[in-house]
Order: sequence, then C-alpha cells, then structure tokens
Amino acid sequence: MSDFKNCLPADARGYYIELSKHRAQAERTKHDAAQQKLLREAAARGHVRSGGTCAAQWNLRAEYLDATAIGFVEDLLTVYEERELALTPTTCTCIANTAHEHLNTVYQQQLKLSAEGLLGFHLLNSSVQEMSTRKFQAMPKINIMIERARMASAKREGAGKQPPATINHITNNTYMQNVSGSHNAVTMLGDVAQQQQFNFNQLAVELESLRSKIKSQTIDAEDLKLLEDATSAAKEHDETKLRRCLRAISKGAWEAAKSAGVELSKQGLIELARAGIHLLH
Repeated sequence: MSDFKNCLPADARGYYIELSKHRAQAERTKHDAAQQKLLREAAARGHVRSGGTCAAQWNLRAEYLDATAIGFVEDLLTVYEERELALTPTTCTCIANTAHEHLNTVYQQQLKLSAEGLLGFHLLNSSVQEMSTRKFQAMPKINIMIERARMASAKREGAGKQPPATINHITNNTYMQNVSGSHNAVTMLGDVAQQQQFNFNQLAVELESLRSKIKSQTIDAEDLKLLEDATSAAKEHDETKLRRCLRAISKGAWEAAKSAGVELSKQGLIELARAGIHLLH
C-alpha cells in the first residue's frame, strides 16, 4: 500500500509521521469508545448478537476507517500549508491516488479479519455486498479537500510573486496577524479563540516538542507537569482541560522558553494564542 508520506518532500515527512500517529490514535480511541457505548446499550436491551447490532457495529467501523483516511489527508495538506510548499497537480494526484488505495486496502483488511474470526463482530452478508461501493464513500470529500488546498496554494504562489510586504489583516474584535516572511514573525492580538476549533493534533505535536526542548532549562517541575498534561489533553481532544493546563503554566516558564530561543511553527503559535497564550517574537 502506498504511504501518504511519499507525497511529501523528504524533509517534511518526519513531521507528517508525528501528526499521523496522533491522528490514528485519536480516531481509534474515539471508535473504541463508540463501539463500547453501542454494546452497552445493546446489552441493556438483550440484543448484543442481533443483526441490527452487527450492522451498527459495521457502520461505526466504516465511519472510523473513513474518518482516519480523511484525517491523514487533512494532516498532509496541513504540512503543505504550514511549510508553504507548492501543491502541484502531480502532488494532488499522488494524494488522491494514495487515499483511494488506502481506503481499498483497509476495507479489504476488514474482510480478511472477518474471515479469520478476528473482526470482533459478525459481518453481515449485506455489509459485505455493499463494501465495493461503501469503501470509497469518503473520496468525494477528500477530493474537495485536495482541490481547495490546491487553489489556496496557487493563491500563495501568486502572492509570493508580488513585492515583499508585511500583511496586516484586522477584523473587528477578532485578531490581527502580522506576517513578515519569517517563520515565527507572527503576532496574534485579541480573541482568536472564536476563529475556529483547535487543531488538536497539531498542538499536541507542538507542545510535546516544546516540553522536550525546555525540560533541560531551569523550569519548575509543576510547569513541566502542566505542559505534559496539556499535551495529553490535546491528544484526547479535551479543550477544557487543555485551556486550563496552558493557562496555569507560569509566565516565567513561557518567558524561559522564549529566552532559550525555542521556536514553534506559525500554526503552533496561533493554536497557543487560541488558548490565551501569546508568545510574541
């Protein structure tokens, strides 16, 4: 099976691999929780082994396979956007073909697991019969994501041909973002928390990297523990706990990170700003 990372330049693959690991773990955790809830409800009705329960279990599994594939593509496109890499037609074809092959492979694996009695539930004949079309149900959404990313990349390329300038974008009571070309020259002011949901996978990678870089500094153990808890909260997509942990970290710890020259990606700074942490460079 083709690997999504092969659609990236070699020097960007390590970062994508970390993102995809967090993505796979988060989607699996969510899927397992949904399956357990379904079985609890079925047991309460005495229908654990009913055809309806088996069909519902398969639907949850198919949703999990689709969500994971979509997430892998989303993380891949995120790398292209953050690193301002050109998303060429050849690259777009690579991503789409890899997604198609990935879906075909993981759905075929479900049939193999079922035949070996390792699927965890009975796969109904009706589910098997529909699989040839069901397995590619996520492709329209994936194709739309790729096309939107391609158009955004083309706009960036077009803007890059203009004379260098600082971009100032101001919206009432929201935020101001200054980008002067430097990887970290980003200033976030105002309430960015309302702009969009956290990119939890991205923030988990950034926080894990930040903790590993500053733990050799003179940082209070409680701050390191809070940073570790915040990383775990990001992996679990627990926004409330994430905000609480980040805001509890002392100002001195953030100042130490800055004075030590710790660098975060532009998106990482934005995600921290959404949680109320403003690291100005």
